[in-house]
Amino acid sequence: MRLLLVLSILAAITTSGQLLLLTEELRNITTTAMELSTITYFSEPVNRLGFDTFQVFRDGTTDQAVLATTNNRCYVAFRGTDLSNVADIFQYFSLAEGDVDVCPLSDTSNCCRTRSGFAKAYYTPYRSSLESSIAACTSSFCTNNNDECLILTGHSQGGAAAQIAAIVLKAYNPFVITFGNEPSLN
Repeated sequence: MRLLLVLSILAAITTSGQLLLLTEELRNITTTAMELSTITYFSEPVNRLGFDTFQVFRDGTTDQAVLATTNNRCYVAFRGTDLSNVADIFQYFSLAEGDVDVCPLSDTSNCCRTRSGFAKAYYTPYRSSLESSIAACTSSFCTNNNDECLILTGHSQGGAAAQIAAIVLKAYNPFVITFGNEPSLN
């Protein structure tokens, strides 16, 4: 994790392959995203870092997410693959069910394709509760500037869930920071 932090402090490579020098604000956002992504791996995530608000969402198995606020931003971190759980590993590598469509809430004609296992990491039993909490968070904290007030993040399968969430929650214009996940959208 420390190597990742050093790299994220200096620069990032965008999806188009361009080098993006990070401002202090972007470094802080990236560091917070990384810390929150790490917290999601704990079986009982707690607010050890002093977030203004901190809410945990669970599906009863291994999928979970954390919504936290700090510095007038709403962060949502999704848990990555739990390597000690065989069912979670199979979910990550789920190829048998094929690809599924992922669509924005506001535009079902503008969809992307993803593996069913990645979709399951976002479309959990807690999804509607999480989306309601995101709506409440953004209406409270994003009054001056809605752009990039919502930060979606995750590691591994959690990064894939964050990318899917970005499509579904497109209307919020989220900023997405992922760590160590393979491309998950077509």
